[in-house]
Amino acid sequence: MAQLTFGQCIHWSFEGHDFRARPEGRVNLPEDDIARLCDPYLHVAAGSLGQSVPRKPHVLALFRRNVLQALWADAMIAVIWEDLEASYPLRMGGGTKWAAQVYVDRFQPIGVEAAESCHLYLYEVNSAVWKRWDCLAQAWTPASPPILSRTMSFAGIGTRTPPQHAIDAIHSLFKDLSGHLSDSAPDPHLDEPKESNCSGESHGPSALHVPSALCASGRRWRRRAQRATEREVAKPSLARRSLFAGLLASPATAQALMPEATPGPTGTGFVWDDSHAAGPRRQLTGGVKSQRQVVTNFHVVSELSNPHVTFLRKNAVPSFVQGENGADEHAEAPLPSDECEALGSLNCSLSLRQLRASAPSCVALGCHGSYVRGRSCQCTAQCDRHGNCCPDYKQYCLMADIPPETELQLQKVDAFLEEQPRQSFLRHGGLLQTFGSSLGGGNCGDLCTLPEHCPEFGSSKRCRFDVYDNAVAAIYLTKRGKIESARKILDAFLHLLYPPLKIPHVTFGRRDGLPSGRWLTLIGSSYTDSEVKPGIYWGKNVVDGGVDTGNNAWVGLALAQFAAETGESCYLVAAQDILTALKKGADCDDKLLGYMAKLRPYPANYRSTEHNIDVFALAKILGDEDAMNRARVFVQEMFGHNERYPKSFAMGTDGAVPCDTSTMKTAIPADAQFWALLAGVENTKERQVSALEDSLQSVEDGGMLTTDEDLIGRANRSAGRVRGLRFTNWGNGAQWENTASAMMAMSMFQQKYGVDALQGVELEDEIKGIRRSMLRILDTYGSIPASILGGNKQAWKKNEHAREFPGGSDTGPRTGFLQRPTFLARCW
Repeated sequence: MAQLTFGQCIHWSFEGHDFRARPEGRVNLPEDDIARLCDPYLHVAAGSLGQSVPRKPHVLALFRRNVLQALWADAMIAVIWEDLEASYPLRMGGGTKWAAQVYVDRFQPIGVEAAESCHLYLYEVNSAVWKRWDCLAQAWTPASPPILSRTMSFAGIGTRTPPQHAIDAIHSLFKDLSGHLSDSAPDPHLDEPKESNCSGESHGPSALHVPSALCASGRRWRRRAQRATEREVAKPSLARRSLFAGLLASPATAQALMPEATPGPTGTGFVWDDSHAAGPRRQLTGGVKSQRQVVTNFHVVSELSNPHVTFLRKNAVPSFVQGENGADEHAEAPLPSDECEALGSLNCSLSLRQLRASAPSCVALGCHGSYVRGRSCQCTAQCDRHGNCCPDYKQYCLMADIPPETELQLQKVDAFLEEQPRQSFLRHGGLLQTFGSSLGGGNCGDLCTLPEHCPEFGSSKRCRFDVYDNAVAAIYLTKRGKIESARKILDAFLHLLYPPLKIPHVTFGRRDGLPSGRWLTLIGSSYTDSEVKPGIYWGKNVVDGGVDTGNNAWVGLALAQFAAETGESCYLVAAQDILTALKKGADCDDKLLGYMAKLRPYPANYRSTEHNIDVFALAKILGDEDAMNRARVFVQEMFGHNERYPKSFAMGTDGAVPCDTSTMKTAIPADAQFWALLAGVENTKERQVSALEDSLQSVEDGGMLTTDEDLIGRANRSAGRVRGLRFTNWGNGAQWENTASAMMAMSMFQQKYGVDALQGVELEDEIKGIRRSMLRILDTYGSIPASILGGNKQAWKKNEHAREFPGGSDTGPRTGFLQRPTFLARCW
């Protein structure tokens, strides 16, 4: 029926497949290629379903085929029974649930695509009722039969032995579309794409064929198609399909799947590189030919040589072309007129419409800058008086939706960041110093004396300028509209990322698939205020040269967020470069997948749950589904991986060998529990509830909630007794960065599931108590220290937690945080 009605069907298949459908449109895929693409999706689905991926080769091949159906389709129609005793939300019977789970995993709140673009329909064979999947509620809702349209690509799945009423229900879908169903032999000409007289346009080999019977009432057909499009049809993800073709197909198959260089959401086309010279050359939108690579929307096809994707100016789509001298040169092509419509189906934290904004706006220009002559609208503090503000000035720059008392607290954060010392060796940028001057360590003599200037000043005479802390600060400043302040931090990152020349053993480059095509060195963990060049990870100007996967992912997040707010695409390219380098240098291909924690020049073999959450978040906003799935599989596998704590996410794996799979037998970290919820990497309610219930127990019961007392204070004021969270369940004292992020996750959980979702935890009371505690600390000190517990490093080394001034808050496994003002917790 689909072949007759639509004129084009794809049958995903493999060698040895007992194939009974029409041979037209059959796509046989090599086992290695299909495994590389599909298995990460199956592992994610297995976690959602609470089942294991099948091991029998033939069954696994069928499941991989189902993954391709689920990823290719805009809509999915399942004919199957509902398993009312199932523990997983989909409650679908048989193997159909796997394809359906992979499909729904694409959409919010699990995936990156918008929830409203999810079109999963179930015809329940026992009740003869149509249902539709609600992604946000993770539940089935009664629905009318779906409306098919020639503008959509759909997958049909389900039982091999449907009852007659189910067959009749499916027949009716095509009858509603075509106006008739013929039981006679099909017209052999219908299998061949041909010119349609309905629209008067000549359709090429890629066009969906319109049966000639429809031409008798073209006006009626057009009205029906228009209504179907308006009501039900999501725009096809052409970028996702070009990714398929680039990853899986031979040139001949690719031509069948992507017959024309159809512009995707970014206007880029589908192109084969030199390694597939036997295939036809395709042409990019705008007539720019490429000899080298496949370019897709936010996807770099790493299996092909020298793939690139980048952004140039706001209204241009870039590609790379081979210049006469052999060097890559930029070429630009105009965006399609309906790009904003196409982008509407992509869900990321980045506002891509902002990234492409052609009209001046405060979102793109930033707030509180200087007057710029000749600009049609301004975002300065005086624009309202002069009557030349941009249309979004009040909404974006005045923060009209922020209550006055909240704005007052935010201004304290702004003031602290403005006064914090900054690196000065760069003309237009520099990182912020992590800690402020001493607040006093208490009155316990030598065990309470703290260096006045910063924690490191007493021994090394150097202060820290930490990369992760600065990335968080840059995100905060960007969201506050303080664009130039954020730019100073990000330009310091760019300085460290891009050396002028290749540095042996530490640089990534064009051959690694970097979108920019430039040499790149990932960033160390901490520096001093003195000049340091990119690719230098040791010496007196480097405090910590370890190249952490998580820290660099946070730098990418800050760069991408800034690009979204300002439309300055070079920052987005840098974020893409970072993710590409992390994928190249730290990925693991065992059953746990994920990414190792540290890269060259000081690589480490262990994998960190927190670092993989960071990579997931970066991949999510950049739309890299492969990186998302790899990170997500690892994080989900870490739930209960430490047998001592079966209800929580483990810290990670050991590092005896590369990509070690053995458990790191250590404490349970707070960030892994709460950031997994914040990033959306674990959306199973049962696991969220388990991790939060375990974490939000008191210290006495082995949880992370603790109460500290401020015995130091400032100007005869004290924050008193305050409520916070330990760094790990082995730690001592509240650590306020983790406390701030945990409060955000708790609030998100409460909004989603209500105040009574956790057993034995007064969730709303705990949220309010933590918020009041942090505000009291902020009022007392004008900042939020890393810890309010006094004492110095010598006191901490004694490991006497019962002391009045124990040496700050102890993480448990290895380090401590002293009472020093820092901007990290306040920016969170």
